[in-house]
Amino acid sequence: LCTKMSNQLIIIFCTLITVVNVPAAYGRHDEQYAACSHRYSCGSSLQDIGYPFWGNNRPRYCGRAEGFELKCQDNQFSIIQRGPQKFRVLKINASERIMTISRGDVWDTLCPGIFNEASFNNSPFYYSQNSVGFVTLFFNCGDEIFPDRALNTVSCNVGGRKRVVFYTNITNIDGASEGVQFPNLSKPCNSSIKVPVLLTAVNYIKAGELGKALKQGFDVGYHSHPCSECKSSGGICGSNHSNSEKFVCFCHDGPQANTCSGKGLNLGMKLVIAAWRDQISHDLAKRKRSQQQNGDAGDKRKSNCT
Repeated sequence: LCTKMSNQLIIIFCTLITVVNVPAAYGRHDEQYAACSHRYSCGSSLQDIGYPFWGNNRPRYCGRAEGFELKCQDNQFSIIQRGPQKFRVLKINASERIMTISRGDVWDTLCPGIFNEASFNNSPFYYSQNSVGFVTLFFNCGDEIFPDRALNTVSCNVGGRKRVVFYTNITNIDGASEGVQFPNLSKPCNSSIKVPVLLTAVNYIKAGELGKALKQGFDVGYHSHPCSECKSSGGICGSNHSNSEKFVCFCHDGPQANTCSGKGLNLGMKLVIAAWRDQISHDLAKRKRSQQQNGDAGDKRKSNCT
């Protein structure tokens, strides 16, 4: 009986292992779950990026559509777009939901051809209150303005012509000065843009190294649906196909609203475990009855002998 019971348990155990592993080819990962299991990576600065970001081999429904698409450029750096303005993505802190970015148009030159303003004051992005300040760049001012103050000017060539750029004081979001004061150039200059920078870049501004200050980037926070519960239940965070603002938890057996049911155990595995438990109970009960019958037979033989 024990040998028979052991063989039955071995068969059930093997079936359990098969059911747990085979669904990879069947229903364990639905199409969306499989697609969103891929993480975004580009260059050395961005690796293993997940929800709410999408792009490259991550479809749109793997993140939030509005503003969270990442585009990898020559497998070296990533860009993200806000309106007409493109930004280099320098770093993403997923746990703090903070992204460090820099304006793409002033990365290689301080004299962009088009002057675009881009704001991060509305959802889903916002400026990091404690780390971001602003530098205002003034263009087409002429060489004759403040010629003896080289600290607050830089030169660049546009179409073979020399252009002088003036930059003014760093202010924080509330408008307070951060230790650098320059004259107001709004009247004698034709164009200007306000560029976010890290408040810690004030030393670069003091040293006249505007380019280095801008390449430090600036921090923006972003709003995102909490993803931890979905992940802890065995799911992958994403969004609805028709409404990217609606959160979806992609699970082994299909999408759910917030979390996966059964803590990751699919139906087949549950059935096998239940069958295994029932078989053990049945075999133990049968063994107990057999022992009782053998005991009764032994007692009867002893009685006949006397």
